[in-house]
Amino acid sequence: MMSKKAIAVSIISVMCMQSVSSMELTAYVSGFITTNATSLVATATNYLSDDAAFAKLGFPDDNAKNKAELAKFFTVKKRHREEILSNKVTSENFANDLQFLERRRGYCYRLVNAVSTHAEGIKLAFFAVQNYLSVMNEFDKMRLTTFIAMKQKSAQQQSTAISMQMIQVASSSEQQALVAELLVGMSKDENQKKEEPK
Repeated sequence: MMSKKAIAVSIISVMCMQSVSSMELTAYVSGFITTNATSLVATATNYLSDDAAFAKLGFPDDNAKNKAELAKFFTVKKRHREEILSNKVTSENFANDLQFLERRRGYCYRLVNAVSTHAEGIKLAFFAVQNYLSVMNEFDKMRLTTFIAMKQKSAQQQSTAISMQMIQVASSSEQQALVAELLVGMSKDENQKKEEPK
Protein backbone atom coordinates (compact mmCIF):
# COMPACT_ATOMS: atom_id res chain seq x y z
CA MET A 1 0.00 0.00 0.00
CA MET A 2 1.32 3.41 -0.90
CA SER A 3 1.40 6.21 1.61
CA LYS A 4 -0.68 9.36 1.16
CA LYS A 5 2.49 11.26 0.33
CA ALA A 6 3.42 8.81 -2.43
CA ILE A 7 -0.08 9.03 -3.88
CA ALA A 8 0.04 12.83 -3.87
CA VAL A 9 3.47 12.85 -5.53
CA SER A 10 2.22 10.42 -8.16
CA ILE A 11 -0.83 12.58 -8.93
CA ILE A 12 1.21 15.79 -9.05
CA SER A 13 3.81 14.24 -11.34
CA VAL A 14 1.08 13.14 -13.77
CA MET A 15 -0.43 16.63 -13.70
CA CYS A 16 2.96 18.29 -14.32
CA MET A 17 3.91 16.05 -17.24
CA GLN A 18 0.87 16.96 -19.22
CA SER A 19 -2.06 19.25 -19.06
CA VAL A 20 -4.64 17.12 -17.40
CA SER A 21 -8.31 17.87 -17.22
CA SER A 22 -10.13 17.25 -13.97
CA MET A 23 -11.99 14.39 -15.64
CA GLU A 24 -8.72 12.71 -16.65
CA LEU A 25 -7.30 13.29 -13.18
CA THR A 26 -10.41 11.75 -11.61
CA ALA A 27 -10.10 8.71 -13.88
CA TYR A 28 -6.40 8.36 -13.03
CA VAL A 29 -6.98 8.63 -9.28
CA SER A 30 -9.96 6.28 -9.49
CA GLY A 31 -7.94 3.67 -11.38
CA PHE A 32 -5.04 4.04 -8.97
CA ILE A 33 -7.27 3.59 -5.92
CA THR A 34 -9.17 0.71 -7.53
CA THR A 35 -5.93 -1.13 -8.32
CA ASN A 36 -4.63 -0.77 -4.76
CA ALA A 37 -8.00 -1.59 -3.20
CA THR A 38 -8.31 -4.68 -5.41
CA SER A 39 -4.86 -5.82 -4.30
CA LEU A 40 -5.77 -5.29 -0.65
CA VAL A 41 -9.05 -7.19 -1.07
CA ALA A 42 -7.26 -10.05 -2.85
CA THR A 43 -4.72 -10.29 -0.03
CA ALA A 44 -7.46 -10.33 2.62
CA THR A 45 -9.51 -12.86 0.63
CA ASN A 46 -6.52 -15.17 0.22
CA TYR A 47 -5.78 -14.99 3.93
CA LEU A 48 -9.41 -15.70 4.85
CA SER A 49 -9.53 -18.41 2.22
CA ASP A 50 -6.41 -20.03 3.68
CA ASP A 51 -7.95 -19.91 7.13
CA ALA A 52 -11.10 -21.57 5.75
CA ALA A 53 -8.94 -24.27 4.12
CA PHE A 54 -7.04 -24.83 7.38
CA ALA A 55 -10.35 -25.10 9.24
CA LYS A 56 -11.36 -27.86 6.79
CA LEU A 57 -8.17 -29.64 7.84
CA GLY A 58 -9.13 -29.14 11.49
CA PHE A 59 -6.71 -26.31 12.34
CA PRO A 60 -6.71 -24.82 14.85
CA ASP A 61 -8.09 -27.71 16.86
CA ASP A 62 -9.42 -25.50 19.63
CA ASN A 63 -13.08 -25.61 18.58
CA ALA A 64 -15.61 -28.37 18.06
CA LYS A 65 -16.20 -27.70 14.34
CA ASN A 66 -12.51 -28.04 13.48
CA LYS A 67 -12.15 -31.12 15.67
CA ALA A 68 -15.11 -32.65 13.81
CA GLU A 69 -13.40 -31.94 10.45
CA LEU A 70 -10.24 -33.69 11.62
CA ALA A 71 -12.23 -36.67 12.95
CA LYS A 72 -14.11 -36.85 9.63
CA PHE A 73 -10.78 -36.99 7.78
CA PHE A 74 -9.58 -39.93 9.87
CA THR A 75 -12.90 -41.74 9.39
CA VAL A 76 -12.87 -41.27 5.62
CA LYS A 77 -9.18 -42.23 5.36
CA LYS A 78 -9.79 -45.44 7.33
CA ARG A 79 -12.84 -46.35 5.26
CA HIS A 80 -10.97 -45.61 2.01
CA ARG A 81 -8.06 -47.82 3.05
CA GLU A 82 -10.49 -50.66 3.97
CA GLU A 83 -12.25 -50.33 0.60
CA ILE A 84 -8.93 -50.62 -1.20
CA LEU A 85 -7.98 -53.72 0.82
CA SER A 86 -11.37 -55.33 0.18
CA ASN A 87 -11.24 -54.42 -3.52
CA LYS A 88 -14.32 -52.18 -3.45
CA VAL A 89 -12.68 -49.55 -5.62
CA THR A 90 -15.71 -49.23 -7.90
CA SER A 91 -18.20 -48.33 -5.18
CA GLU A 92 -19.80 -44.90 -4.94
CA ASN A 93 -18.37 -44.47 -1.43
CA PHE A 94 -14.90 -45.06 -2.81
CA ALA A 95 -15.32 -42.32 -5.42
CA ASN A 96 -16.73 -39.88 -2.86
CA ASP A 97 -13.96 -40.67 -0.38
CA LEU A 98 -11.36 -40.21 -3.10
CA GLN A 99 -12.76 -36.75 -3.91
CA PHE A 100 -12.80 -35.87 -0.20
CA LEU A 101 -9.16 -36.95 0.21
CA GLU A 102 -8.12 -35.04 -2.93
CA ARG A 103 -9.68 -31.87 -1.50
CA ARG A 104 -7.71 -32.42 1.70
CA ARG A 105 -4.56 -32.85 -0.38
CA GLY A 106 -5.29 -29.46 -1.98
CA TYR A 107 -5.77 -27.87 1.44
CA CYS A 108 -2.47 -29.40 2.55
CA TYR A 109 -0.74 -27.93 -0.47
CA ARG A 110 -2.04 -24.50 0.57
CA LEU A 111 -0.88 -25.14 4.12
CA VAL A 112 2.62 -26.06 2.98
CA ASN A 113 2.80 -22.88 0.91
CA ALA A 114 1.61 -20.77 3.84
CA VAL A 115 3.71 -22.06 6.75
CA SER A 116 6.67 -19.76 6.14
CA THR A 117 4.54 -16.59 6.22
CA HIS A 118 1.68 -17.56 8.52
CA ALA A 119 1.69 -16.20 12.08
CA GLU A 120 1.33 -19.74 13.40
CA GLY A 121 3.50 -21.37 10.74
CA ILE A 122 5.34 -23.76 13.04
CA LYS A 123 2.08 -24.91 14.64
CA LEU A 124 0.59 -25.45 11.19
CA ALA A 125 3.63 -27.47 10.12
CA PHE A 126 3.54 -29.72 13.19
CA PHE A 127 -0.23 -30.13 12.81
CA ALA A 128 0.17 -31.23 9.18
CA VAL A 129 3.03 -33.61 9.96
CA GLN A 130 1.06 -35.12 12.82
CA ASN A 131 -2.18 -35.60 10.88
CA TYR A 132 -1.84 -35.31 7.10
CA LEU A 133 1.38 -36.88 5.86
CA SER A 134 -0.62 -39.72 4.34
CA VAL A 135 -2.24 -37.44 1.74
CA MET A 136 0.79 -35.29 0.90
CA ASN A 137 3.23 -35.83 -1.91
CA GLU A 138 6.93 -36.32 -1.21
CA PHE A 139 7.89 -32.74 -2.09
CA ASP A 140 5.38 -31.22 0.33
CA LYS A 141 6.53 -33.59 3.06
CA MET A 142 10.12 -32.56 2.40
CA ARG A 143 9.23 -28.86 2.45
CA LEU A 144 7.46 -29.24 5.80
CA THR A 145 10.24 -31.21 7.44
CA THR A 146 12.84 -28.75 6.11
CA PHE A 147 10.80 -25.83 7.48
CA ILE A 148 10.55 -27.50 10.89
CA ALA A 149 14.27 -28.30 10.90
CA MET A 150 15.13 -24.69 10.04
CA LYS A 151 12.89 -23.41 12.85
CA GLN A 152 14.44 -25.91 15.25
CA LYS A 153 17.96 -24.83 14.27
CA SER A 154 16.99 -21.18 14.68
CA ALA A 155 15.53 -21.90 18.13
CA GLN A 156 18.71 -23.75 19.13
CA GLN A 157 20.84 -20.84 17.96
CA GLN A 158 18.68 -18.40 19.93
CA SER A 159 18.91 -20.66 22.97
CA THR A 160 22.69 -20.82 22.64
CA ALA A 161 22.90 -17.03 22.32
CA ILE A 162 20.73 -16.59 25.41
CA SER A 163 22.86 -19.11 27.33
CA MET A 164 26.02 -17.23 26.36
CA GLN A 165 24.49 -13.97 27.52
CA MET A 166 23.49 -15.58 30.80
CA ILE A 167 27.05 -16.86 31.26
CA GLN A 168 28.36 -13.37 30.63
CA VAL A 169 25.89 -11.88 33.10
CA ALA A 170 26.74 -14.56 35.67
CA SER A 171 30.48 -14.12 35.20
CA SER A 172 30.17 -10.36 35.43
CA SER A 173 28.05 -10.80 38.57
CA GLU A 174 30.71 -13.10 39.99
CA GLN A 175 33.36 -10.59 39.07
CA GLN A 176 31.32 -7.83 40.68
CA ALA A 177 30.98 -9.93 43.82
CA LEU A 178 34.74 -10.58 43.91
CA VAL A 179 35.49 -6.90 43.44
CA ALA A 180 33.00 -6.05 46.19
CA GLU A 181 34.63 -8.59 48.51
CA LEU A 182 38.06 -7.19 47.71
CA LEU A 183 36.86 -3.65 48.37
CA VAL A 184 35.28 -4.66 51.68
CA GLY A 185 38.48 -6.47 52.65
CA MET A 186 40.62 -3.49 51.69
CA SER A 187 38.45 -1.09 53.66
CA LYS A 188 38.66 -3.39 56.72
CA ASP A 189 42.46 -3.44 56.39
CA GLU A 190 42.55 0.34 56.16
CA ASN A 191 40.24 0.67 59.18
CA GLN A 192 42.44 -1.69 61.18
CA LYS A 193 45.55 0.29 60.25
CA LYS A 194 43.85 3.49 61.37
CA GLU A 195 42.81 1.94 64.66
CA GLU A 196 46.27 0.48 65.43
CA PRO A 197 48.33 2.75 67.67
CA LYS A 198 51.53 4.00 66.18
